[in-house]
Amino acid sequence: MKKLLAFIILLVLVGSIVFLSAKEKVKQDIERPIPYPTMTIAPSLTVQPELVGPETQSIFVPYWSLKEKTTDQTVYDKYIYFGITQSFGVADD
Repeated sequence: MKKLLAFIILLVLVGSIVFLSAKEKVKQDIERPIPYPTMTIAPSLTVQPELVGPETQSIFVPYWSLKEKTTDQTVYDKYIYFGITQSFGVADD
């Protein structure tokens, strides 16, 4: 009976030592900051379309900025005029 009691006491002491050392290890693990992984998005490759035909240059010209009509088209291949036209029959509020 004494041997059984001594074995139980020894088992409790060893279990307590293991428990306390594991508790300390867990405490250290919790206190340590966790390095979270970061994702870096790689830039996507852009495919340039193949241009067919000669390169042209165009310009948008507001009609109100013109003092006179220009016919000099040496810089640009195409002039694109835009502006606001008057609407008849619409009442102003």
